[in-house]
Amino acid sequence: MRVNTSGSPLDMVGGAVLVESMAGLFLVARTAANAFTAVEAVCTHEGCTITGTAGDIYVCPCHGSRYARDGRVVTGPARSSLRQYATSFAAGVVTITL
Repeated sequence: MRVNTSGSPLDMVGGAVLVESMAGLFLVARTAANAFTAVEAVCTHEGCTITGTAGDIYVCPCHGSRYARDGRVVTGPARSSLRQYATSFAAGVVTITL
């Protein structure tokens, strides 16, 4: 799956977006000039879609679970990390390997 960074929050380090595709829902964040993270946007607690952020933390709107940009649980009630996906970046496009 590919995501164009131009004109989106991914243009800048620290930016993040929710990406909806036929393959699912993903949270993509730019963590450095040429580095990105991609994680599944479905909370491991009860399956809610994670749509919010608080700084560099993803926040589940249902029960408040918090995740780091790499998908690790910061605060429960979730106990399991979000599934991570490998990314690559070239010519303004992030490629997520599913």
